[in-house]
Amino acid sequence: MDYGFEMPRDTNRNIHVLSLSSRSLWLVDPNGTRGGLAMYYNNEFQVLHSSNQMIDVEAVALGKKIYMTFVYGDPVQNQREQVWERLTRYGLAKSDPWFIIGDLNEIRGNHEKDGGALRDAGSFLSFNNMIQNSGLLEF
Repeated sequence: MDYGFEMPRDTNRNIHVLSLSSRSLWLVDPNGTRGGLAMYYNNEFQVLHSSNQMIDVEAVALGKKIYMTFVYGDPVQNQREQVWERLTRYGLAKSDPWFIIGDLNEIRGNHEKDGGALRDAGSFLSFNNMIQNSGLLEF
């Protein structure tokens, strides 16, 4: 088997791409002890955007174009707003099927909490707006 390794690195964003013949591994380093993403894919994927909290890709599945965004939501609640804003922009710009996959570190309301103090109902508004405005379905 023929293996070719390539490890370009964007030193400003700590992104690594490792190519293994026709498959690639896209890595985004964590920020300290938080976050970090990894995506192993074949050449039918095109990375559209990458940051320390998401990798947005275009892919072909069963001959149809789809979009997938792999997300790590910021564990600090007041910093998640930026993630929801970016996802809303992505969703509004896409007309083909779009999936969000990952750990968003968020819940839709106190009914999803298991223990701990209840949160103010307004703290869920941005996340729920992103879901509604982007036309997402939860499953």
